Amino acid sequence: MGSRFKRRGPISTSNELAVFKKLAEAATAQLQKYPTSIEDDDELLREGRLDPFSNRRHAVIIIRGEKEMCHFFIQLYEVRINSASMQD
Repeated sequence: MGSRFKRRGPISTSNELAVFKKLAEAATAQLQKYPTSIEDDDELLREGRLDPFSNRRHAVIIIRGEKEMCHFFIQLYEVRINSASMQD
C-alpha cells in the first residue's frame, strides 16, 4: 500500500534556502551551548581516561553525536547556498 502523500520537490529555491538557513542557525546556537568542542570530545575519548562503561563516557559519546549533527546541518546550508549561487 503506497503513501497517500505525493512526493514533491521544494516549493522554491528561496524557500528551501530559508529552511536550511534556519536549521544552520539553530545548529549554531545549539553548538554555542556546549562547554566543549567536538575536537575536545574526540581528544577526551581518544585519551582513554574515561572508564569504558561510565555514564560520563557514554554522555560524551551522545553529546558528540549531537554536535556532529549540528555541524552537518551547518555544512549542508553552506553547500546548498553555494550551489544556489552557482545556478544564478
